[in-house]
Amino acid sequence: MLLELHCHSLKHSKCSFADPYELVKQAVKKDLYGLVFTEHGYLWSDEELEDLRKQHGIDKHFLLLSAQEVSTDFGHVLVYGADKSLDGNYKLSDLKKQYPAAAFVWAHPFRKGVMPSDEKLMNKDFDAIEIFSSNQTIKENYLGLKTWHRLKFNAVCGSDAHSIDRAGIFPTMFDHDVANIKDVAAEIKNGRCRPFYKEEQLSGSHITVTEVIIGTKGIPERRERIVIKKSDDDKSWNKLKETSLIARDYLCKNFVDKNYRVPQIYEIDDDEHTVMEEGQRGESLSKLFLHVGFAVQKKYFELAAKWLAKLHSYKIQKISANIAQELENKRLKRYKKLFEENKTKYSGLILNIAENVAKKERDFYLKQNENFIFLHGDYHPGNVIIGQDDSKDPDSVFVSVIDFNNSVNYVKEFDIGYFLAQYQSQFSNEKEILNTLTQELFLKSYFNGETPSEQQINDIMFFKLRGYLSIAAFFHSLGMGESGKMEFIAGDINKTLSENKDIFL
Repeated sequence: MLLELHCHSLKHSKCSFADPYELVKQAVKKDLYGLVFTEHGYLWSDEELEDLRKQHGIDKHFLLLSAQEVSTDFGHVLVYGADKSLDGNYKLSDLKKQYPAAAFVWAHPFRKGVMPSDEKLMNKDFDAIEIFSSNQTIKENYLGLKTWHRLKFNAVCGSDAHSIDRAGIFPTMFDHDVANIKDVAAEIKNGRCRPFYKEEQLSGSHITVTEVIIGTKGIPERRERIVIKKSDDDKSWNKLKETSLIARDYLCKNFVDKNYRVPQIYEIDDDEHTVMEEGQRGESLSKLFLHVGFAVQKKYFELAAKWLAKLHSYKIQKISANIAQELENKRLKRYKKLFEENKTKYSGLILNIAENVAKKERDFYLKQNENFIFLHGDYHPGNVIIGQDDSKDPDSVFVSVIDFNNSVNYVKEFDIGYFLAQYQSQFSNEKEILNTLTQELFLKSYFNGETPSEQQINDIMFFKLRGYLSIAAFFHSLGMGESGKMEFIAGDINKTLSENKDIFL
């Protein structure tokens, strides 16, 4: 069962703007079981609570309780189970002796960047620590989570709502039903409750990616989402750090349009080899296309093209072209070796493409390096996130893009061609989607209705073939070198070659 353990009403807290009944209504909207008023130094009486319930017809099954936030020598402490208002400054140890059955919770101890000592956090006078709070930043809430994992103290969370929109966003999950404030205190003291959140490892190779989602959905959704990327070696860390610095210092400052976004970078920690960034709400283009209608698909497809055009328009030049060339040469050599060692009926075609790609790319590095700009490097439908700030407002739809770990400085046609290859491969079994959301539509949106030159089309199709090399290498590494996916790729390679005779010139 979920309870809001920390909120303030304008009736008894001067700092609050929230009507008590409106707080209750918001908690009910979020499917909470109950709410505990925690006014500053004031304890609602049972009679006041009952009057509130009767006046507004609050359901008898919704738990309506009162505790209080008290000033102590440790700062603000939430007290559940004292029998009178505690308006003043107190010594925590004295309160503990006076109310041995009450539960004492340290409120928002990580706010303003404070890192409490382990000794204070483990003080026996605290029955729990509030690790998540709207009175703490996302970074501070994550610090609370990390510290809880490390020290394993009893933990709760509370919205610390002073306005209606924040009520119920950080509830606490109780293992067992409670009926009154004594039950609440007993469950907290015995560690039979915990913060309401989800922590999930998304992927891992040299970089481990973990997503943390805290609290409940709101209207609009207000759940905090944090993505933590941790590198396990210096080489991958240097790359992760470089792209994260570019994202923080350039992309986050440019992508401020409500419809086009990138994840905000919260922290780059050299000591721990970690980057903390904003988690993105919504679903990937890969998933959305399978359960929305054509008109919506088209809108999202065009948004994805326009996002990419927006990135390229900034012409950021922050990664060495020599490094990009070195990495690309290594990839192509690795691909060729893989295709040679894993012979399939498509090996001849793929190896021929690899040879021609290597030759033409040498010309790009020699003759076009002045056109090199910062690219996403792995732009595909799985990395394009579509979200909506307000479910009732279609104009609040936005596109955000994740995973800049493969960013390079190269010609913009690389990103475009790579996306087209990935898009067509990922939806190779969805003929209707490919026939209606064509690559011509993507290019029209990318170029804002203008007609690209023959040379641009030629280069885009070249890099589409280059993208197919990466995909083919992936399938070969999985033993799928003769799968239906590879049959589709081989067919589209031949089609692209036949329609673009000068592709390798």
